[in-house]
Amino acid sequence: MMGIAAPRILIVDDKQEHGEAIVRKLWRLGYTSLFVQYDQAALANGEFGPFQGVRLVFMDLDLIGEGRLGNGSSAYAAVEATIRKILDNNNGPWVLVTWTGHADHADELTSHLRERLPGELHPVSNDVMNKEQFINDNGTEKNGGLEAKLRELINQENATGCLLGWEAGVLKSANQVVADLNRTALSLDGANIHQNLGHILYELAKAEAGESLKDAEDYASFLYGVLASLLSDRLSVLTPDTDNSCGNSKLTPVGGAQDLTCWKREINSMINFEANYSGGACPGALFKITENTAIPHPFDGNAQNLIEKEFLLPKGAADENQQELVKQSDLFVLDITPPCDHSQKKISWRRFVFICKVPLSYQVGDEVKDLSKSQKGKLKRDNLKISPEFRFDGQDWVFLINANLQISLCDNDVSKRLGKASGRIKEQYMADILGWIGRHITRLGHVSLSTR
Repeated sequence: MMGIAAPRILIVDDKQEHGEAIVRKLWRLGYTSLFVQYDQAALANGEFGPFQGVRLVFMDLDLIGEGRLGNGSSAYAAVEATIRKILDNNNGPWVLVTWTGHADHADELTSHLRERLPGELHPVSNDVMNKEQFINDNGTEKNGGLEAKLRELINQENATGCLLGWEAGVLKSANQVVADLNRTALSLDGANIHQNLGHILYELAKAEAGESLKDAEDYASFLYGVLASLLSDRLSVLTPDTDNSCGNSKLTPVGGAQDLTCWKREINSMINFEANYSGGACPGALFKITENTAIPHPFDGNAQNLIEKEFLLPKGAADENQQELVKQSDLFVLDITPPCDHSQKKISWRRFVFICKVPLSYQVGDEVKDLSKSQKGKLKRDNLKISPEFRFDGQDWVFLINANLQISLCDNDVSKRLGKASGRIKEQYMADILGWIGRHITRLGHVSLSTR
């Protein structure tokens, strides 16, 4: 259920007075937090979570309330099960604070969690707060040191803190956009602020959708598109705090001869490619072509033949390695219709260009120079464009885009002929592709005499 943002800090304890001692102090400091009273039945029924965007978890180690941990195995298992229930796999980085009277078990708990939790749920660090040092058994504060310790834990002075600082800037920017729109709504005539705001949001959606808004059953996609652009603009001018943890002592290059190839390919995928997109036609949508795909020339029903002749090996596969490369490559069409035509339904035809997904586990030979070094490699045919190197599901690959192979499909036939998209090239790289295609199809050409 969408609504006000989920809590950023969770406190898990079987004793209400212990958990609420931290919650009260965090509230006074201005931090959103939620106390989760440990109960196996409640957790099993999904009453808490799974949450996303949680950045700090205070976890009592003796959730079962036995008082003695022994070898700790049952206590560690309870903590592990709780983390699996309260945190979504896409939660992101979070810090575990072992909030316990059994601080000597913190290291063993960390080892247990790293062995058994999936990597995306691993805490980035495990700090320890000894309950007996900060609160009495009835939950009252002891020695006045709780606030200082909480501030220390919240202000992460490391690379993770840098990332969380940016995240806080995003939230601040979004709040400014919402506040500006609300301020405009207050300036309109009429006492009903919700209605006034509705008028403003309608006009924003209409500006994005144009006449196609009349046929829309839901305005959200158009509205969120405009809000995203407002957020991006606000964030681009947000000046980071001068007192932040993004200095060169935290952001450092990798030393030595460590190979970063796979890591860089994964980052390329994150920046330029959405592998899990499964919607309909949109700028950058990729549709896989199979032998049963019914589309016009140049596709003749033989995807491998088109891959071999138009992308990889115009003279034909010369050996088993090249034949296997063709078999392992996949053919797609890429939606290159201008974005405004998608949102405002200005035309009845969609434009597509053929694109080939090529694994980097094979060498291509003379026609395309060593795809595994695509940043330095140069394609021999100027109608082909090579993408950055990507990595997804353990496979390394690149796209080859053929500007000479374009088709148009009637808008009403796209879903029938192509089905659902199986990926999406993101906006910035799509802009580069569209610019290249435009230059390719409008080139005048020239005549010159070679002296070599």
